[in-house]
Amino acid sequence: TDNGIDGHTPYGIIPFIQDRTSNTFDQLEPHSISPTITQAFINPYHPATGENCQVLVQVEDDGSVGDVTIHYQTIGDWQTATLHDDGMHDDQLPGDGWYGGEVYIESNAVQLAYTISATDDLSNESVYPSCDVMVIPVGSTPLQVVINEVMSSNITTIQDEAGDFEDYIELYNSGNTTISLYGYYLSDDPAKPWKWQLPNTTMAPDSYILIWADDEGDEGDYHAGFKIDVDGETIAMYGPSADGYPLVEQVEVPSLDDDISWGRLPNGTGEFTFLPEPSPGKNNETGEPGNDPTPEPDRPYLTNNPSKSYSELRFDATGSLYYEVWMSDASGRNLGRIYSGNPDEGHVNVGISTWPLPSGTYFLRLVTPASSQSFVLVVL
Repeated sequence: TDNGIDGHTPYGIIPFIQDRTSNTFDQLEPHSISPTITQAFINPYHPATGENCQVLVQVEDDGSVGDVTIHYQTIGDWQTATLHDDGMHDDQLPGDGWYGGEVYIESNAVQLAYTISATDDLSNESVYPSCDVMVIPVGSTPLQVVINEVMSSNITTIQDEAGDFEDYIELYNSGNTTISLYGYYLSDDPAKPWKWQLPNTTMAPDSYILIWADDEGDEGDYHAGFKIDVDGETIAMYGPSADGYPLVEQVEVPSLDDDISWGRLPNGTGEFTFLPEPSPGKNNETGEPGNDPTPEPDRPYLTNNPSKSYSELRFDATGSLYYEVWMSDASGRNLGRIYSGNPDEGHVNVGISTWPLPSGTYFLRLVTPASSQSFVLVVL
């Protein structure tokens, strides 16, 4: 019997329990979900006009994926292209959930607009992005920093700052302007383009930076969070997260014997090949070192600031002065003295391991009997 309050809800707890039980069992029935488009890349990140560019998409589903399609426009009408997971369209392995294909960029185009759709065997559909279209410039100047040399079994070639022989990835600025690495990433896993963020630093033209691929981030900001498989794997550079981690470039590293490196010839621009001699931090053809990637500022100063794992306070000691370095947090709480001594005259580098510290702002004081200087250190 309906009640007199709202005219439709039956009296009593039993009808309520029966309805709730029925609804609960309905929710427990298996339902097919739409495919999930987890990642989408355009390679190169800035496609050239008059050429094809690669499309790589990862799709997951609880059943079988039917069709994966890119809908795109450069000039004029929208077009479609089917993407394939057969291992024959630069899509990695067949049946691994990665779908590849190509689209042609018209010679007078200025942008590429696109969406990606995926349907499963029950006609459920998903679209990426969900409520807009992706638009990227074409014909733009690409990032001039390239992966220039890789070694996956460094036995005697070069040591890192800790004296260890570690795998390395060499970056080279082949352009004519200083480039910031802020917001860029290196990874050995296409499913995790964010695996290791490059240090917040700059590279001068014709300069090199070595990244130690040792999975030992606590040793410094130039130690990547992964190692290179000696049997070969793909190493890639990705763009900022705000742009969806776009693929900037990738290198297929083959199996390498001890102290053999895989690098570009000609230096910085050529195809990868086995180098006659390893040349970490140097020109692959001549063995000549490049410019200092980041010319040293006047001392004293802090390196790697903001910092994720390691920084240094660098200063010049004069005479026979006694130096101390003290650290405090944003509230003014003293965290202790991290350096004291009478160093020889010249350069002094005080190491600061920041990886155990909570994110925030910290203060360092460089103290002598005659003076005191303060520095702000930001820990990410």
